[in-house]
Amino acid sequence: MKRRPSRGRGPKRFPVLKGKHWTGPRCAQCGGPLPEESAILAGGALRSLDPDRAQMFDASDAVGFLSLVWHDDTIASAYLPIVDDARGGQFEMYYCSTECLRAFLVGCVDELEARMRKAELGEPRRASPNRTKRATKGGVKRS
Repeated sequence: MKRRPSRGRGPKRFPVLKGKHWTGPRCAQCGGPLPEESAILAGGALRSLDPDRAQMFDASDAVGFLSLVWHDDTIASAYLPIVDDARGGQFEMYYCSTECLRAFLVGCVDELEARMRKAELGEPRRASPNRTKRATKGGVKRS
């Protein structure tokens, strides 16, 4: 896998996808051409046939979405639409590298936090140090 430097720090506008189902043939982060190998952020729905099987279905009347939401115990909240009105209920966002995918996702979280501050929600809550979970090779370890 060739590594490319990520260009930029997240999307410039939201939603990134509106009224269509994919970002190709360009990288959704940097706008560069897609190499033979690429990272894909995909979402959608499948019809459940039974507990072990699912299939694609004609969803011409369905629309897909992806959003980040911050909600606290009051009525205040922050909303960030990333994909809106994806035709057919499915979407794919292509990235030329995992670095671009990472920059995209970090940029989305940064934008959500900016919207939180704008909505006067303050900084995101942090877990107390004695309740923080850290991932380890063998599972989850409590700090």
